[in-house]
Amino acid sequence: RTLAGHPGSAVQSVSYSPEGERIVSASADKTLKIWNVTTGDEQRTLSGHAGRVQSVAFSRDGGRIASGSGDNTIRIWDSNTGEGKLVLRGQTSSVYGVAFSPDGKRIASCCGQSTVRIWDAATGKEERTLRGHGAAVFCVAFSPDGRQVVSGSFDKTLKLWDVASGREQYTLRGHTNGINCVAFSADHKRIISGGLDKSVKVWSLKTDDATQTLRAHSLPVASLAFSADGQKIVSGSGAAIYQGGPNGRLVNTGEERELSQWDVG
Repeated sequence: RTLAGHPGSAVQSVSYSPEGERIVSASADKTLKIWNVTTGDEQRTLSGHAGRVQSVAFSRDGGRIASGSGDNTIRIWDSNTGEGKLVLRGQTSSVYGVAFSPDGKRIASCCGQSTVRIWDAATGKEERTLRGHGAAVFCVAFSPDGRQVVSGSFDKTLKLWDVASGREQYTLRGHTNGINCVAFSADHKRIISGGLDKSVKVWSLKTDDATQTLRAHSLPVASLAFSADGQKIVSGSGAAIYQGGPNGRLVNTGEERELSQWDVG
């Protein structure tokens, strides 16, 4: 099924609701749309951002949606009514990634100013800014227990942070170009990352080293995920270029995309 609702505008990010009955899409047309998975019907349009919406995530309970935009803001929405609940301000460049903590109490965001920010999801107050990357940060993810955040940057590194203190714990090096996507395994033992160097790397949190480098893509790796049991990885790629400085963005060139599945058990 094709869900058509952002005519003439690129879809920048998508997310399934935890119960699997809804999809939210974020678009360059400055809107988000919520879709019924079974029927394919558009349920509602969420408007409020003044720039392209570049990232989106459901909370684990499915009740809220967080979105990050080129207007330098993060918005939190009620996923059932479509009502805007909070606007998080403080970023000084485009917001490339957003993620809810597993308990839904915090949001992590990343942007073109090389920082990661942790926010109180109930009040919208910024709790801390994590500094250490040397270039734009494109992706961010919470660990399964919510105590760590991992970020991937155009500086070719991943960094692990302690959420409570904001302290940088590790820097993982191995990619030869910018990193677009990152994810934790459900057992909190591994991290996977993908980037402009067309590779997927599997990292051990026990040794802080890349245990596998997976190469099959002929285009930059744009997205990836672990299977629920942690035995497989799926990764998707598409040609992209980075345009601009701190407020720049990754732009898909329209070339063919690829999907790969890997056994990493």
